[in-house]
Order: sequence, then C-alpha cells, then structure tokens
Amino acid sequence: MQVVSSKTTMGLSQPRASAKGLCKSPRAALTNASSTVHNKKSPCPKCPKNNCRDCPTKSRRAVSSQQKSADNQRRGELTLQSSTLASTLALSTTIGAVNPFKAFLQGQADFFSTLNLPDWLVVWGHPGNMAVVLFAMGGYGALYLGWQIRLTDDIKLKQKAMDLHPKLAGGMAIFFALGAMGGMMSLLMQKQDPFQSSHFVTGMLGLSALAFQAMLPLFFDDDPQARNMHAFLGTGVMALFFIHAALGLQLGLSI
Repeated sequence: MQVVSSKTTMGLSQPRASAKGLCKSPRAALTNASSTVHNKKSPCPKCPKNNCRDCPTKSRRAVSSQQKSADNQRRGELTLQSSTLASTLALSTTIGAVNPFKAFLQGQADFFSTLNLPDWLVVWGHPGNMAVVLFAMGGYGALYLGWQIRLTDDIKLKQKAMDLHPKLAGGMAIFFALGAMGGMMSLLMQKQDPFQSSHFVTGMLGLSALAFQAMLPLFFDDDPQARNMHAFLGTGVMALFFIHAALGLQLGLSI
C-alpha cells in the first residue's frame, strides 16, 4: 500500500509541475517576442544580413544628415543676425527722425542763421570757447590742482587747491555741457549732422565720465581707494577731452 500511494503521489505532483510550466511559458514567449521586436534593427538596403559595422551607405546618410542640420543652424543664425540688424537700423532711423532734442537744436540753429553771423564765428566760435575752458579750468583747475592736493606738503597750498579744485572742475563740467549744445547748433548751421562724428562720441563719453567722477568724493570718507580712483580716472578723463579737442579741430578743418 505504501508503494502505491507513493506512485500515486508522484503521478499527481507531476501534472501540477507541468501545469505551472504551461502557465509560465506564454509570458516568457511574450517577453522574448517583445525584446526581439525592440532589438530588431531596420535592415540596410545594401546589406541584407545587417552584420557590417562600417556600412558606406549608413555613413553617407549620417554625414548628409549632419550637414543638413549644420546648414539649417547656419541659416537660422544668419536670419537672426539679419533680423536683429534690420530692427536696430529701423530703431535708430526712427529715433533720428523723431529726435526731439535735435528738433530743438534745429530750431535754435535756424534762428541764429537769420542773424547773418560771420562764417569764421560760426565755424570757430565753439572751438575757441571750449579751448579756453579746457586749458584754464580743466588743465589748471581740474588736473594741476587735483594732483597738487595729493603731492604737495605745503599746508597753505593744499588748502588753496582743495578750495579751487572742486569749483573749477565743476565749472568746467557745466561749460562743457553748455558748449556741447553750442557745438551741435554750429554744425546744424553749417548743414552738418552733429551726431555722426567721433567728436560727438568722445564728447558724450567725456561728459558721462565727468558725472561719475563728480560722485566719487561722496565716498572719500568711507573708502580710501575712492581718492586714488578719483585722481587716476580724472587724469584719464582729461586725456579723453584733449583727444576730443583734436578731433574737433580736425572736424572744423574738414568742413
């Protein structure tokens, strides 16, 4: 009886194992099929076996696709640059056309043109006045007295320089700003565009630097390096104005 029961038990257990195997086999088949589909590569028309590493057809296709992408990128960059340049030119043209400051200066120039001023005064009046301001108030008041404050050991001279330096330098900045409008009116009276010259550019840079230079003394007590910056920046600004004067002389001679 024991032998029969063991065989019966073995007979019953084997179908269960085979049933489990049948249950697992469809899942495995589906997994293998999906992996085969995903791993399957598209065959090359030149290589049906698809077992070559350096296929000339595939390499040509890759190179051509890279060239196309590079060409498209270059075209996009050129289009962007051209559109940016066009918008900038359009904006500058619009600003130049509706510039209220230029319209104001043009009105003043038209008024002074009716006074029948001598030609030499119209051409050289502005350069002569600005030369006096540059050398007297700039060269002596701003540059010479400014360095005298730093270098002299004489207390009286230092006190005098400290009193005159800010007054003359401030007056120079005011006369430069007023003189700039006079110079632009002079060019408009001579039928010239005052905004299209290097003389105008250097003048605007100099006035902007003077505005920054005037704020530095406010930080003398808090930052000791502000004095050094004021001295060396002021020297550079005066050098810029001397270059500005040379460009103005060249502009006057060319008209």
